[in-house]
Amino acid sequence: MVDQKALPRDIRTLGDALGDVLKQQGGTRLFNLVEKMRGLAKVRRSLEGIPDVEKPKLKVSNPDRELERMAESMRYEDILPVLKAFTTYFQLVNIAELKEILRVNKRRAAETGDEPRTESIREAIRDLRDKSNLSAEEVRKLVTELQIQLVFTAHPTESRRRSIQERIRRISVLLTHLEQAQLSAAHEDNILDDLAAEIEILWQTDEVRETRLTVIDEAQNILHYFALTLYSVSPRLFRDMQQSLAEYYPGQTFELADFLSFGSWVGGDRDGNPTVTNGLTTRILKIHRDLVLKEYFKDIGDLRWRLSESSTYAHPPQFLIDSNEKDALAMPELHAILMPRRSQEPYRQKVSYMMEKLRQTIEGGPAAFSHVQQLLDDLTLLQSALEKSNSPLAAERVLGPLITKVKMFGFHLAKLDFREHKKKYLKTLDDLFESAGLPAPSTDPEPARVAILEREIANPRPLLSPTTLLDDESQEILGLFQLVRKGLDEGGVFGSFIMSMASGEGDVLSLLLLAKETGLFQPGEKGHSDIDVVPLFETIEDLENSPGVLDRLLSNKVYKKHLESRGNLQEVMVGYSDSTKDGGYLTANLKLYVAQKELARVAADHGVTLRLFHGRGGAIGRGGGPANKAILGQPLGTVKGRIKITEQGEVISSRYFDEDIAYRNLEQIIDAVLIASAPVSRGPDTQQLEGWEKIVAGMSDQAFTKYRKLVAEDPDFVTFFYEATPINELSQLNIGSRPPRRTGSAKIEDLRAIPWVFSWMQCRVVLPGWYGLGTGLVSFANSPENLEQLKEMYRSWDFFSTMIDNAQMSLAKADMAIAAHYITLVKDQKMARRIFAELTNEFELTRTHILAITGQQHLLENTPVLQRSIRVRNPYVDPLSYLQVELLKRLRALKPKDEEVRAKLLSGTLLAVNGIAAGLKNTG
Repeated sequence: MVDQKALPRDIRTLGDALGDVLKQQGGTRLFNLVEKMRGLAKVRRSLEGIPDVEKPKLKVSNPDRELERMAESMRYEDILPVLKAFTTYFQLVNIAELKEILRVNKRRAAETGDEPRTESIREAIRDLRDKSNLSAEEVRKLVTELQIQLVFTAHPTESRRRSIQERIRRISVLLTHLEQAQLSAAHEDNILDDLAAEIEILWQTDEVRETRLTVIDEAQNILHYFALTLYSVSPRLFRDMQQSLAEYYPGQTFELADFLSFGSWVGGDRDGNPTVTNGLTTRILKIHRDLVLKEYFKDIGDLRWRLSESSTYAHPPQFLIDSNEKDALAMPELHAILMPRRSQEPYRQKVSYMMEKLRQTIEGGPAAFSHVQQLLDDLTLLQSALEKSNSPLAAERVLGPLITKVKMFGFHLAKLDFREHKKKYLKTLDDLFESAGLPAPSTDPEPARVAILEREIANPRPLLSPTTLLDDESQEILGLFQLVRKGLDEGGVFGSFIMSMASGEGDVLSLLLLAKETGLFQPGEKGHSDIDVVPLFETIEDLENSPGVLDRLLSNKVYKKHLESRGNLQEVMVGYSDSTKDGGYLTANLKLYVAQKELARVAADHGVTLRLFHGRGGAIGRGGGPANKAILGQPLGTVKGRIKITEQGEVISSRYFDEDIAYRNLEQIIDAVLIASAPVSRGPDTQQLEGWEKIVAGMSDQAFTKYRKLVAEDPDFVTFFYEATPINELSQLNIGSRPPRRTGSAKIEDLRAIPWVFSWMQCRVVLPGWYGLGTGLVSFANSPENLEQLKEMYRSWDFFSTMIDNAQMSLAKADMAIAAHYITLVKDQKMARRIFAELTNEFELTRTHILAITGQQHLLENTPVLQRSIRVRNPYVDPLSYLQVELLKRLRALKPKDEEVRAKLLSGTLLAVNGIAAGLKNTG
């Protein structure tokens, strides 16, 4: 039975505690000021959609104007604590909502009884058997080849400081304590007092960072979640898979691949980030290694206490005794200590020796593990010994999870990918050619360039020599390849080499030639390759050209030799952020869909296995949205058990701060990959699907024209964007190590997708998540028959329904009435009104047609929990927007000499940024 009172109770508990803190810290004046603004915002919201003649008479005839007036009249010293109050409120509400998700998940799991939980591994395996009719052999092939990698990005948009996150975690724990059964009144009061103390500290903690994050900061922030949840929950997923296969395919045996792994871009993503150097990469690799070794040390320490079996009852096999004797010779001092105490406990002896080896691995010593396989060998030997001594449960339940962890995380924790813009790779190669007395190839026409690159890759004579002189930038690029070459013996440390803005066969071959020059690729009959070369297709044009590029690449004899030594596996990355910024929401979605479909066809034609790497963001305008729905929306035949997905900084804290939520998120992803990999269609038949794809293509043409006419062709748009949004101020918000622009240019194409989306979210237009879609839809929905066809597409086609539902989520978080206040920041009001009218008209067109297609009266009726959350939050977000607009007006009106005032106003503006991001639960 769903407890409808739990979430309101938690919000009330936290809200009351915050109210007490406001009164204590700012007096009743602050409390009343906050309540007045909240009350006006609620009244304003209650009047939405009511004609003026029907609006009830109120004490405040125009709450919108009254909120404006309040913001205009407030001193900065009053604005700051009000901003802090609303921002803190959202931090607390977000905690309460996450706790509610936990409760709902637990209730649903309990209510399913013997049936599999929805979107679980168990349900996926059952459906593969019952709905897809897969035989045991077909499932065996699928789970053997299953590869799911989640890559934590090197440019997190998490706007909260680590100090704030720690307060939030402690408040969440205390809220959980309040749910204990049979809690005494005294104990409850004690917890409430602790809660009040944490909220008091949260109130007094700065939301805004004083300095920009470093890459080391980013690494520590992201790896924090590995230690917090990922390390501990991952083995559960492997156990679920084993149990589900045994249940639905009884009597069959399955060899599971290490189907879940993690990667990172932190310390490897160099594209536009000059702070990432080879020295820094080395430091971050050490942070990875230190963290996972310390986790192993804790787990093996735990084993020492748990494996207390005596040789009197659990007779040890001879191979365990032999292994202990071998360890005793290598560690005589430890042996002397152990024998009097552990003479009858051979399992504890073995674990104690393992602990010492691991300690020496961490600190340095002759008995250290030189490779992760040595640790794994010790663990599997211990597991086999337990099985031989009639302790199968201990072998499975006590040792099994740790063995899974070691297989997953190795001594590297997460594989480090490297990404760099193609210009850097090509410049380094040109410099190498010129230093060798050869003309630089990058300016040659593509066929001639490819021929030169093929020749040099096959040429045993290196371009690089001890006398080669390169500038610092090119030397750094070569140094990266050399760093990877030196680290190969570690095993599993490095991931892929990714080339941003790859647009041709020659681009990828250039990267392969650099690998050859540094010993990572050796061509010839007996050659080998130690590098995965990955083109990243990001713009609309590059996505359209990508199948042809891949076809030419896989036809290239030199490149085919490289692929053969990589198991004929080719990874291709597709970018969601820049494609949406380049072509608009509908067109980017379609071009990504078509590109993936065609890339899979090309790979199949060449007998090559394709792994698509989805560069998704957290916000809808960057490919965000529910991951499981996105996976199910991929074209049939493009997943095939292999997928790689970025996990962006802004969603990491909400998905991985709690073990149960982390587990649920991961099992939903695995479920979706299994279902999407079934070799049978889940939706429309081939003929119907082809017809629907043509319909979306036609709508995309109209949407693209509409989007580009505004964003790329309107001469006033850039000015409008920079003045109507807080983009310039956001560049001073210390949320990431990378600069907001790739170059010093103010052009939209040179702006990174993160601040692009973040800015539109802040001013409540949320343009990247919907603009152009309405024009596209109306171009086809011009008759009842066509509208009915769109409804059928929404009901039956995962790709289309996901695209529509994500757009309606963006529309629901947008608010054109609030956005109108940001438009007053534009100096040329005639121009501002013209462009804003375009935005408003397209917004209404999109909203109207989405409602018609989905059969709803209001947005998000089909997801009432989300709809209610947004509706409840709006009256608290609105005051932040009014105050942000006022602060931006004051900030931009300052003279250059007013530095002290500027610093204060900027701090307040950025606090409002944090508050709005927390309220909307999106940054960029």
